[in-house]
Amino acid sequence: MKTIRKPMLLMAAALVAVVVVVFCSALVWIKSSQGLHWLQARINRSIPGKITVEKHRLSLVRPRLDLYRVVVHDSAGVALAGFDHLSMELDGWSLWRREIRLEHILLQAPWADLAVDEAAGANLIAALVAPAPSKENQAPAPDSAGLPFNVILESTQLNDGRFTFRSSDPAMHLEVNRLTLGADGNLMARSGNLELAADRVRFSSADIHPVPARIVLKAHLNGDQLNLPALDVTTGQTTLKLSGSVESLYTAPRVDSILRVESQLVELKTIFNLAGNHSGSVKSNLTLKGAVADPDARLVLSVGDGRIAGQPLERGELSIDLQNRQVTVAKAALRLAEGAINLNGKIDLREAFPNGFLAPPSDTNAIAYVLTLDQNIPDLSPWLKPYISIGGKMNGRVSVSGNGIRPSGISARVTITESGHG
Repeated sequence: MKTIRKPMLLMAAALVAVVVVVFCSALVWIKSSQGLHWLQARINRSIPGKITVEKHRLSLVRPRLDLYRVVVHDSAGVALAGFDHLSMELDGWSLWRREIRLEHILLQAPWADLAVDEAAGANLIAALVAPAPSKENQAPAPDSAGLPFNVILESTQLNDGRFTFRSSDPAMHLEVNRLTLGADGNLMARSGNLELAADRVRFSSADIHPVPARIVLKAHLNGDQLNLPALDVTTGQTTLKLSGSVESLYTAPRVDSILRVESQLVELKTIFNLAGNHSGSVKSNLTLKGAVADPDARLVLSVGDGRIAGQPLERGELSIDLQNRQVTVAKAALRLAEGAINLNGKIDLREAFPNGFLAPPSDTNAIAYVLTLDQNIPDLSPWLKPYISIGGKMNGRVSVSGNGIRPSGISARVTITESGHG
């Protein structure tokens, strides 16, 4: 028995040694430049474009992967996206708990020049994904039962990102510079935190030309509740601040948020390419609360001393309430030289949107309204000075009631009562 056992032990030891040698050799090879070139070749044979990696490091003792100066090229060799350095650290013991726990991800200086073409689609996708075969006579894909493991990100950091985007419309362009991002999350718990900041965000289109903006975003997800402590956008003299929360995110979302905007009309004129003389400060608050499909809302807007399309004014005011798909124009007024033009009334949207605002309208001509415009101008001269030299006063009222907004379906009654003195 001893004579048999000894050769068996020697064979087992030799087999273990061979396995260790093969494993170590494979590890050394895959960490070498030859292994990197082999892996790149295998990947590049399976995609239309090409991926290049200048250098990599791999550690299995404490699972970690580092990739340096990675670039994605399209089929013509044009560089589309890449990054300077990617580092990922994995908690190896988490695999025994059916988890992929990434302790730290660092992405340094990522960049992408994205474009969409009507014929070829998105350039980055076209470089990484081969055209799908015809779906005719293809068996449907089986239903997925979900991931068999959880994914946890303990810390993710993105630094100094740069991205550009061009659509099929040559006038539309987006550029994001100095992008930083920090995040963590738990996939199965549906929880996570995100902080994002970007400087010199430039967007332009045929009709909009804002100055470069700075964007700051903070968001927290906890199950089916999304909290947005801050979304701040600053561009020139314009600031936009949004905060709030959404509950029952995956079923029947309910929102509670407030949006504040402050700007100058002269800047808005430049951004939106408006004609005429515009000046003065603008402040607005928009609050939303309730079911997303049928929220309660309130909009308050004010314009300080200035001009709108050349018309001087001391103050402009607008206050609108929305409740149960009914709009109340509580105040819409222009004030100048002790005179005022006021608009108030109600607009009923219930018949047009019987299933809420997330569903298509059943009939826009079912919109009903009652509106009244009052003018009380003791001196016409300041109001008409930009256009004509005339004095006098004017008082009057214009009332409109009816339903429908399409010309072919409007049914309305207009009453005008005016008095004046020159």
